[in-house]
Amino acid sequence: MRAAHKHGRLDEAELVEHLHKTFIDETSGQGVLGVVYAPKLDALFVAVAGYGAWKRMGDGWTQLKVSECTDLGQALMGTGFGYAQTRRAKQSRTLTHVLPEVRDIRRLGSCAIDLCLVASGELDGFYEEGVNPWDHAAGSLMVREAGGMVSGLFGATESDAMLIAVTGHIHEPLVRILEMTEQEGT
Repeated sequence: MRAAHKHGRLDEAELVEHLHKTFIDETSGQGVLGVVYAPKLDALFVAVAGYGAWKRMGDGWTQLKVSECTDLGQALMGTGFGYAQTRRAKQSRTLTHVLPEVRDIRRLGSCAIDLCLVASGELDGFYEEGVNPWDHAAGSLMVREAGGMVSGLFGATESDAMLIAVTGHIHEPLVRILEMTEQEGT
Protein backbone atom coordinates (compact mmCIF):
# COMPACT_ATOMS: atom_id res chain seq x y z
CA MET A 1 0.00 0.00 0.00
CA ARG A 2 1.26 3.46 -0.81
CA ALA A 3 0.16 6.89 0.26
CA ALA A 4 -1.08 9.02 -2.57
CA HIS A 5 -3.01 12.16 -3.23
CA LYS A 6 -1.78 14.14 -0.25
CA HIS A 7 -3.20 17.53 -0.84
CA GLY A 8 -4.00 20.68 1.06
CA ARG A 9 -5.99 23.43 -0.56
CA LEU A 10 -7.50 26.74 0.29
CA ASP A 11 -10.57 27.36 -1.83
CA GLU A 12 -13.26 29.99 -2.16
CA ALA A 13 -11.52 32.82 -0.34
CA GLU A 14 -10.63 30.67 2.68
CA LEU A 15 -14.21 29.49 3.25
CA VAL A 16 -13.48 25.81 2.60
CA GLU A 17 -10.03 25.08 3.95
CA HIS A 18 -9.34 21.35 3.96
CA LEU A 19 -6.79 18.58 3.76
CA HIS A 20 -7.29 15.18 2.19
CA LYS A 21 -5.28 12.02 1.75
CA THR A 22 -5.96 8.64 0.15
CA PHE A 23 -4.05 5.40 0.56
CA ILE A 24 -4.05 3.26 -2.57
CA ASP A 25 -3.72 -0.52 -2.85
CA GLU A 26 -0.90 -0.88 -5.39
CA THR A 27 -2.28 -4.17 -6.72
CA SER A 28 -5.80 -2.97 -7.53
CA GLY A 29 -5.16 0.77 -7.77
CA GLN A 30 -8.21 1.34 -5.57
CA GLY A 31 -8.41 3.58 -2.53
CA VAL A 32 -8.43 1.62 0.73
CA LEU A 33 -8.35 4.51 3.19
CA GLY A 34 -9.52 8.07 2.63
CA VAL A 35 -9.32 10.99 5.05
CA VAL A 36 -10.69 14.51 4.59
CA TYR A 37 -10.28 17.13 7.29
CA ALA A 38 -12.19 20.42 7.17
CA PRO A 39 -10.97 22.57 10.07
CA LYS A 40 -13.40 25.43 9.37
CA LEU A 41 -16.26 22.93 9.72
CA ASP A 42 -14.53 21.12 12.62
CA ALA A 43 -15.19 17.91 10.69
CA LEU A 44 -13.04 14.85 10.03
CA PHE A 45 -14.27 12.35 7.43
CA VAL A 46 -12.75 8.85 7.27
CA ALA A 47 -13.55 5.93 4.94
CA VAL A 48 -12.04 2.45 4.99
CA ALA A 49 -12.78 0.13 2.07
CA GLY A 50 -15.19 -2.55 3.25
CA TYR A 51 -15.78 -0.92 6.64
CA GLY A 52 -17.83 2.18 5.90
CA ALA A 53 -17.42 5.94 6.11
CA TRP A 54 -17.53 8.06 9.24
CA LYS A 55 -17.67 11.73 10.24
CA ARG A 56 -16.27 13.15 13.46
CA MET A 57 -17.56 16.48 14.69
CA GLY A 58 -16.54 17.56 18.16
CA ASP A 59 -16.28 14.44 20.30
CA GLY A 60 -18.71 12.20 18.39
CA TRP A 61 -18.51 9.88 15.38
CA THR A 62 -21.41 9.30 12.98
CA GLN A 63 -21.55 6.65 10.29
CA LEU A 64 -22.18 8.21 6.89
CA LYS A 65 -25.06 7.20 4.64
CA VAL A 66 -26.03 8.80 1.34
CA SER A 67 -29.45 10.41 1.11
CA GLU A 68 -32.57 8.46 0.24
CA CYS A 69 -33.55 10.90 -2.53
CA THR A 70 -35.39 8.98 -5.26
CA ASP A 71 -36.44 11.84 -7.52
CA LEU A 72 -33.84 13.82 -9.50
CA GLY A 73 -36.28 16.76 -9.51
CA GLN A 74 -35.93 16.95 -5.71
CA ALA A 75 -32.16 16.46 -5.63
CA LEU A 76 -29.79 19.04 -4.17
CA MET A 77 -26.67 18.72 -6.30
CA GLY A 78 -23.12 19.95 -6.02
CA THR A 79 -20.79 20.79 -8.87
CA GLY A 80 -17.56 22.60 -9.52
CA PHE A 81 -15.89 24.65 -12.20
CA GLY A 82 -12.35 24.47 -13.52
CA TYR A 83 -9.94 27.34 -13.83
CA ALA A 84 -9.44 27.24 -17.61
CA GLN A 85 -11.83 29.52 -19.49
CA THR A 86 -12.73 26.94 -22.17
CA ARG A 87 -13.50 24.28 -19.56
CA ARG A 88 -15.61 26.73 -17.54
CA ALA A 89 -17.59 27.64 -20.67
CA LYS A 90 -18.36 23.97 -21.32
CA GLN A 91 -19.23 23.38 -17.66
CA SER A 92 -21.62 26.34 -17.67
CA ARG A 93 -23.41 24.95 -20.74
CA THR A 94 -23.73 21.59 -18.97
CA LEU A 95 -25.16 23.40 -15.96
CA THR A 96 -27.95 24.85 -18.12
CA HIS A 97 -29.08 21.28 -18.90
CA VAL A 98 -28.85 19.99 -15.31
CA LEU A 99 -30.24 22.93 -13.32
CA PRO A 100 -33.82 22.76 -14.67
CA GLU A 101 -33.95 19.04 -13.80
CA VAL A 102 -32.91 19.26 -10.11
CA ARG A 103 -34.12 21.11 -7.01
CA ASP A 104 -30.99 23.27 -6.83
CA ILE A 105 -27.22 23.29 -7.24
CA ARG A 106 -24.51 24.27 -4.77
CA ARG A 107 -20.92 25.20 -5.56
CA LEU A 108 -18.62 25.09 -2.53
CA GLY A 109 -15.23 25.11 -4.22
CA SER A 110 -13.86 21.81 -2.92
CA CYS A 111 -14.55 18.51 -4.66
CA ALA A 112 -13.32 16.58 -1.60
CA ILE A 113 -15.75 18.37 0.72
CA ASP A 114 -18.62 18.12 -1.80
CA LEU A 115 -18.12 14.36 -1.99
CA CYS A 116 -18.11 14.09 1.81
CA LEU A 117 -21.42 15.98 1.83
CA VAL A 118 -22.82 13.46 -0.67
CA ALA A 119 -21.60 10.64 1.58
CA SER A 120 -23.28 12.22 4.60
CA GLY A 121 -26.58 12.83 2.79
CA GLU A 122 -26.30 16.62 2.92
CA LEU A 123 -26.05 16.72 -0.88
CA ASP A 124 -27.89 14.17 -3.01
CA GLY A 125 -25.23 14.14 -5.70
CA PHE A 126 -22.24 15.77 -7.32
CA TYR A 127 -20.86 15.97 -10.85
CA GLU A 128 -17.88 17.73 -12.37
CA GLU A 129 -15.70 17.51 -15.43
CA GLY A 130 -11.93 17.91 -15.14
CA VAL A 131 -11.35 16.79 -11.55
CA ASN A 132 -7.87 15.45 -10.84
CA PRO A 133 -7.71 12.00 -9.19
CA TRP A 134 -5.99 13.42 -6.10
CA ASP A 135 -8.90 15.84 -5.64
CA HIS A 136 -11.58 13.15 -5.60
CA ALA A 137 -10.00 9.84 -4.52
CA ALA A 138 -10.72 10.20 -0.78
CA GLY A 139 -14.21 11.63 -1.35
CA SER A 140 -15.12 8.99 -3.94
CA LEU A 141 -14.24 6.29 -1.40
CA MET A 142 -16.46 8.10 1.15
CA VAL A 143 -19.42 8.01 -1.23
CA ARG A 144 -18.96 4.33 -2.10
CA GLU A 145 -18.59 3.33 1.54
CA ALA A 146 -21.69 5.35 2.45
CA GLY A 147 -23.77 3.41 -0.09
CA GLY A 148 -23.59 5.75 -3.08
CA MET A 149 -22.51 5.29 -6.67
CA VAL A 150 -19.45 6.83 -8.32
CA SER A 151 -18.99 6.69 -12.09
CA GLY A 152 -18.14 8.48 -15.29
CA LEU A 153 -20.13 8.67 -18.52
CA PHE A 154 -21.02 5.98 -21.05
CA GLY A 155 -20.33 3.13 -18.61
CA ALA A 156 -16.84 4.35 -17.73
CA THR A 157 -15.41 4.69 -14.27
CA GLU A 158 -14.83 8.16 -12.88
CA SER A 159 -12.02 10.08 -14.53
CA ASP A 160 -11.00 13.61 -15.39
CA ALA A 161 -13.53 13.38 -18.24
CA MET A 162 -16.41 13.20 -15.72
CA LEU A 163 -16.97 12.40 -12.06
CA ILE A 164 -20.51 11.56 -10.95
CA ALA A 165 -21.23 10.68 -7.32
CA VAL A 166 -24.85 10.20 -6.26
CA THR A 167 -27.36 8.16 -4.36
CA GLY A 168 -28.21 5.14 -6.50
CA HIS A 169 -31.81 6.18 -7.19
CA ILE A 170 -30.86 9.27 -9.17
CA HIS A 171 -27.74 7.93 -10.88
CA GLU A 172 -29.40 6.82 -14.11
CA PRO A 173 -31.43 9.98 -14.80
CA LEU A 174 -28.47 12.26 -14.03
CA VAL A 175 -26.12 10.22 -16.22
CA ARG A 176 -28.69 10.34 -19.03
CA ILE A 177 -28.75 14.17 -18.91
CA LEU A 178 -24.97 14.44 -18.75
CA GLU A 179 -24.46 11.96 -21.62
CA MET A 180 -27.03 13.77 -23.76
CA THR A 181 -25.27 17.06 -23.05
CA GLU A 182 -21.90 15.53 -23.95
CA GLN A 183 -23.27 14.10 -27.21
CA GLU A 184 -24.67 17.51 -28.15
CA GLY A 185 -21.10 18.77 -28.03
CA THR A 186 -21.34 21.20 -25.15
